[in-house]
Amino acid sequence: MVVLARGSRGLSQAAFAKGVKWSQGKVSKIEHNLLSVDEGEAKEIADCLEFPVDFFYQDEAAVGYGTCCQYDRKRVTTPVRQLNQLHDEVNIKRIQVGRLVKGIDLPHEMNFPLFDIDRYGSPEKAAQLLRATWQLPRGPILNLMEAVERAGGIIVMIDLGVPVIDGVSQRTQGMPHLFFLDKN
Repeated sequence: MVVLARGSRGLSQAAFAKGVKWSQGKVSKIEHNLLSVDEGEAKEIADCLEFPVDFFYQDEAAVGYGTCCQYDRKRVTTPVRQLNQLHDEVNIKRIQVGRLVKGIDLPHEMNFPLFDIDRYGSPEKAAQLLRATWQLPRGPILNLMEAVERAGGIIVMIDLGVPVIDGVSQRTQGMPHLFFLDKN
């Protein structure tokens, strides 16, 4: 959680270490679970990163970066550091949404099939199969958000903070497919 919180604030390990007045080595050991922190140190971390102390005691797992579980539409010019910050923020939002949906019955069953482009020949053919699966009529989709939600997806409007990225989606085990769209 320290890695996610630090990353979501756009801080390098060195900048964070300077903020809490620790060595970078100590921060590295904490982030790699080689060193535990006491209550006072947890408060220092929380104060520096502006998160509640309880955030750091969660046992949720971050979804890895650059895996098939996380996609983004980006331009080549987007700096890696900015993408990493966005991925950390999206992981935090995913954890929050996950806690919310655990307590409710969702109105729709998840219906997000995976279509192998190599097997079906083209993205166009995969799109046709998805239209058939979702029972969408021919022509323009008038309300894509409604179609995604009917298929069991959850759309979260947030400020992604990266003008060249429209949205990020995550498909993780046991969760609805999540779409984080830039509200701007």
